[in-house]
Amino acid sequence: MAAKKKNNSYKTELRLKTSLFYAIQILVDIIILLILVKGFSMAYGFSYSVFNDSAKNPASTEYKVITILDGDSTSKISEKLEKEGIIDNKYVMMAKIKVGSYGSKIKSGQYGLSPSMTYNEIIKIITNEQDDDGKNKDKDKVNTTGKEVTATSTDAAEKETESVSEGESNPDGSGEDDNE
Repeated sequence: MAAKKKNNSYKTELRLKTSLFYAIQILVDIIILLILVKGFSMAYGFSYSVFNDSAKNPASTEYKVITILDGDSTSKISEKLEKEGIIDNKYVMMAKIKVGSYGSKIKSGQYGLSPSMTYNEIIKIITNEQDDDGKNKDKDKVNTTGKEVTATSTDAAEKETESVSEGESNPDGSGEDDNE
């Protein structure tokens, strides 16, 4: 009888170990499944943001001047835009620039940008691309201070041209410097 009790005890222990093994395996499978679902959900959300054209705050009337320097990387530009509150996600902006092959088209300068602008509108402005009618559609927007904000690039050459034209004009009235 002692041998039978020992054998039953061994069988019970073996059944408990087997049950515990299957319970742990099911728990691990559930955790892996939840990680996969969360991963797919995040991937879908990111893809949706990249291929959907949305603005951070469509009702915003605030404009901020963002300076893009010559040689700034797309990650640095995206970081500036996110830090200033123009865009929600710098990684979405970097992906949009990469997918659209806009990296080499970005112009240095100062840009008046708003959280009400979509990612594509911002890209169109910083690459100085034109609409179908040949105009930059955000050129005449006004910021919250009431001053005009030009949403096209104002690089050093344009500033030089403005300063020359505001100064003394040439005898021919062109306002250009003969030394250039």
